[in-house]
Amino acid sequence: MKYFLGLLTFICLLFSLFPLSSQMVIAQTQGSSVPLINPIGGSTKTNGDRQGIINIKELVGKSLTVVLGVMGSVALAAFVFGGYMFLTSAGNDEKVRTGTNAILYSTIGLFIIFGAYAILNTILKGVAK
Repeated sequence: MKYFLGLLTFICLLFSLFPLSSQMVIAQTQGSSVPLINPIGGSTKTNGDRQGIINIKELVGKSLTVVLGVMGSVALAAFVFGGYMFLTSAGNDEKVRTGTNAILYSTIGLFIIFGAYAILNTILKGVAK
């Protein structure tokens, strides 16, 4: 159980570190300078170029969004694990209890994640003004 969750957490973190988006392009050399696109994103200038993250509010907002997304993925994995344990229990009381507890605790965790997202989104919008 704990090895499975550890492996799942490692895989989620590994994929969150390497963004797979169309913004990542191979830099082409133009003279002596190399233009690079910031993979984190950030604000857009008036001419449409991305200038990257320029203040701490954007960095905190994007970081929290990634962290909450990873936590949501872990909660989904806990749902799948709980459902698997519940369906394959074959009447074994311990497996039924394990599956039910996993589903219950992942539901509580999702409520906490959604609440944290709502609170942080409200706070960050208030700070941004």
